[in-house]
Amino acid sequence: NIRFQTFIHCLSEFINKLFHSRNVAHIVHLETTSYAKHKALNEYYDSLLDLTDELSEVSFGAMGKQKLIIPEARAEDINKHLSDLKSYIESNRSIFKESNIQNIIDEIVTLINKTAYLLTLS
Repeated sequence: NIRFQTFIHCLSEFINKLFHSRNVAHIVHLETTSYAKHKALNEYYDSLLDLTDELSEVSFGAMGKQKLIIPEARAEDINKHLSDLKSYIESNRSIFKESNIQNIIDEIVTLINKTAYLLTLS
């Protein structure tokens, strides 16, 4: 059914974007000359990996395992990246109906907000 296939595509895309963000942050982390930025991004990509893994496992348990294709990552403006990711998450989180999955997404948004703040420190 087309509605279910669309949902599955959205679920995979959502998870793919999170794994992609983790990779972008790791690249920027390795390229920065700022110690504060280096540490903030280290915390971000480690925490995001754990949260994305949890989100994947919980959503796969609720809706079935999905095929993931993580887009190629390269360094980019990390502040814009985080802002764009947060906007994407807020616009698309409604595909998940389960409150336990929404809680994990809340933790991801919290991590993005915290990292955005930490990136303003020197």
